[in-house]
Parts: sequence; structure tokens; C-alpha cells
Amino acid sequence: MHNRPPGAVFPGFAGVLIYTNLLKTDLCMCESSTSASLPCTFNVPQKQGGNRGPRATTLNQLRKEYTSSSTPIRTEGELDRNHARNAQEHTIPPLSSTGGLGPTDLEALPIEACIEAYLDRIHPIVPLLNEDLLRDEVSKASISPASKQFVLSFCAYVVTFGKVLREPSASPSLSSTTAAATSISDFALGQQLVDSALAIQNPQRITQPSGLSVYISFFLYGAHAGMGMYRPGWFYLREATTLFMMQKPGEKEWFTPETHTRVFWILVVSERAHAIRRQRPITLQINPSTPPPPPPLTPPDRSLHHLATLFRPFDESFFSLWNDASRRDCSKDWLLSLETRVRTALLPPLSLLDDLSCDQLANVRVSQLWLQGKLYELFPRFGFLSSRESVYECLTFGYPVAVAGALLDHVGGGEVEGNGRMTTTTRLPARSLWVHGVGMTEKIFDITCALTDVFPFLPPHLPSTTTHACTCSATSSSQPTSPSIPHHPPEKPLQHLRTLTKLLSTLPSGREKFVPLLLAKIRGLLQPCVVEYIAKTVEEDEGFSENGNVTFR
Repeated sequence: MHNRPPGAVFPGFAGVLIYTNLLKTDLCMCESSTSASLPCTFNVPQKQGGNRGPRATTLNQLRKEYTSSSTPIRTEGELDRNHARNAQEHTIPPLSSTGGLGPTDLEALPIEACIEAYLDRIHPIVPLLNEDLLRDEVSKASISPASKQFVLSFCAYVVTFGKVLREPSASPSLSSTTAAATSISDFALGQQLVDSALAIQNPQRITQPSGLSVYISFFLYGAHAGMGMYRPGWFYLREATTLFMMQKPGEKEWFTPETHTRVFWILVVSERAHAIRRQRPITLQINPSTPPPPPPLTPPDRSLHHLATLFRPFDESFFSLWNDASRRDCSKDWLLSLETRVRTALLPPLSLLDDLSCDQLANVRVSQLWLQGKLYELFPRFGFLSSRESVYECLTFGYPVAVAGALLDHVGGGEVEGNGRMTTTTRLPARSLWVHGVGMTEKIFDITCALTDVFPFLPPHLPSTTTHACTCSATSSSQPTSPSIPHHPPEKPLQHLRTLTKLLSTLPSGREKFVPLLLAKIRGLLQPCVVEYIAKTVEEDEGFSENGNVTFR
């Protein structure tokens, strides 16, 4: 290699350096380039920088539109959302993300219907808000981006919460507003409201969080969960719990310590239920400094108090075991203690009827039975089940049968007073299940699946004792029979399975989603004639009615 003296210029770059130093002459000053036999770039035209082709055309077009208009330019994501909404055929116009437009954007929304439906059907179950706060935020929605985002996410939450907007109402204003609001499907309307809420750019919601920030995130979670979109829903649930932990009681005028406690336990119940259903970690911890659940002084607080009592035992130690399928270090006594706490957490059903409405009792009681069924999954996983009788029913294969029977003891046939309470029996009307949406459907589906899983381990009945239309036998079956498939399933569990399958077919997303999944599971465990017997149940019109009670034959 040749050693260059200090300050020497590399050949080939001399022309560029001379050009940039504005040494403009009529002669080529690149002696180094000439001596190195390299072309001189002194007089070469400069190439234009920047984007070319379709991207340049798009950018120039956007720049031209921006300079010729007084409105601020929008982000690409917002433009895409607006184009998608304009292409859809429904009545609600696209909503601006600036929040500064007039109230015309919100006039087409079913705000009043959502408020009345929330106060009438949802607030007793999820006591997040009061009417004064709701109407105050609605009044500021035309001037405040945060309030507008709150209203949109709130409406999305209500629209996707069961069938609360489609139920007959005694309120003339609610009925007339609902007729216009439900001209499209709940899913389409909920998706549009979610998109409109997310299109609002409001960084202060995260950088300077308030109670309103927590509500917006929770409503977005509820809307996604109501549409069956659990993965993005979990994101907003974690966002809600994170924003909640960034605040302290009493920081905002309306975020009182009582409200702080109520929101905390609602988030605890929601997060733990979602974590059990989807095997997710939890954020909120319960420690000695945690405020106790709200005292059961009002009907909404009574329901929340019972739910908090149910979900409180599920802590980090449980979820570290629940979410890790490879762990084998579970204590039998610890698991039995946890099952006992959940099973005995509530008062007897007749006592609960004195405190709770039908909707509240359905939520609390089905949640308890669902938790019992989920806990039961851990017993066979760690080899704790026994084919012999045990003093602990959860250690036997008959436990899911008992859980299913307890569920059916509460569903159907009850008489309802004008205040929504039961009168002569503990059975619940069907509408008390439908109001909870797809979440209730999935819980009953899990209970039914647990019942189906134990059929191969239940003692079969003799053919003469069975009354269902099954004529299968080991000799008449045209298909090879697995030793694990009973020829004649026990009558009582089979009737439970039949009734629960019929019930699932009437609940939100049941017929199109959960019943096909259940029938596919049954085909692998029971004889074809039993599968046909269960499938015919779904096709029958008798036994279930959306406008009445659930009845059983």
C-alpha cells in the first residue's frame, strides 16, 4: 500500500470537492482525477433527491391537497379508516379525529338508547358509571376529544353487550331510538364505533391518565370481547389496568375513593376471568393494603361483592400453575382448599335471591360453576382423580355431572316480578343469560365440555334402563367401537348434555359457533346414534324461547 501524505485527496473525489467549494471555472480542476484516469464529475448534472414513481405522485398529491385546504392533514391510518367507513352501507357518518367538529357527527349515534340500556340492564351487573357522569361527558363530546372518545367507546361497549339494545322496552324514547340504532347488526355497528373511537388522536389519555382514560380502555376491551375478538381485547384490558395503577384515589374530582375501589374490583374480576379463559398473566395484585370489596349496601354493589369473593382466591401462584402446562409441582391439599373456597363462596341460592336480581344471580352463579369446572381441569392433569368413591366429590368423575346439574337447577321456569326478581323458584328466565352476551355462552360451553369429557369414565347403564332413542350396540354398529366409548351412556348425564346443548343453541353465537364445536367433541366420545340424538335436539323448536323462560321436557 502507498502511504498518502496528510491532507491528500483521494482521486475521484476531487471533482466533487471542488464542485461543492464552488470553484467554478471553465477548465477542469480535477488534476488528481485526470492523473488517475478517472472521469471528472465537475460538470455532471446533479440528480434530484427524494421519492420517485408512484410514491412521489402520492406524496405530491397529498401535499397539493394540504396546501389548497385549510384543514389539517390526517395520518395514513386515519385516512384508511375513513375510506373503509365511507365504503360501508350504514347510516352513521365517518367521525373526525380532531374532536373539534360540531355535534352533527354524534347525532346519528344511539347515545340515548345506550345510556338507558346501560342504566337499566348493564349497571346492575357492571356498576362503573352513574347517569350524571354519562350525561356530562355527552354534553362535552362536541368540544372535547377525550369526551368524544369516551362516548364512542361507551356506545361500542353497550351495543356489543348481549342484546340490550334489541330487547322490548317500556320506555317510548328508548324503543324509538333503538329502532333506528339497530338497522344494522350489532357486530357492524360495534366495529364502526370502535374504529371511530380509535381514530381520535388523544395522547394525553396515556401521558396524563385520568379516570376517563381507564373507562375508555375498559370499554374498548368490553367491545372487543363482545365481538369475540379476545386478543385485541386483552390489550385494552391490560391498558386499563396499567392506567388504573398509574393513579391514586381522589386524584380527580369525580374519581372518589369509593369509585376507585369499585373500579379496582371490576378490573380484578374482568382480568382474572379473561386470564383463566385465555391463559394470560394478571396485572392487579391483591395484598394486605388492598381495599376490601364494596360493602353489599346497594344491589349493584351486592353483585360485585359476590363476584369479588369468587375471584379473589385466584392469585399469582394459581396463574403461574395454570399458564404453565409443564409444571408438575401442585399440592393436592392446596388445590382441594382452593376448590372449597370457590364452592362455598356464595350463600345458598334461596338466600341469594333476596339480594340479587335475575341478571345478577345468573352472572354470579354461572361464574361460580364455571370456576369450579375450570379448577376441575387441574385434578386429572396432576393425577388426583380416582375411579373409586371419595369424600371429595371433585376427586371423582362425577364432579362435572354435579356441576352441570347445579347449572340446570337454576335455568328456566321461574316467574319474574316487575322489579326483575324471582318469586317462587330459584330458576332463572332465559333473558337473564342472553343479556351477558357471548361471555355467558362460553362459560356454559366450558361446563358442557367438561361434562362431555367424563362420559367414557362413567359407569354405563343397561339398554333397558335408557329411554333415549339410541339403539346402538356392539354388534349392530357399522363402525368399529372403541373400548373407551360407552354403548349406553348414563341417562342423567345424557339428559344434562342434551339440555345444555339445546340451551347453547339459543345463546349469542351459540348455534353458529359453539354448538358445532361441541358436536365435534361428542363425535369422538360417544356412539353415532347418541350424536344424532343430541344433534336433533338442536333442531327442535320446543323447549327454548327468546321471549320467555327456558323450559325442559
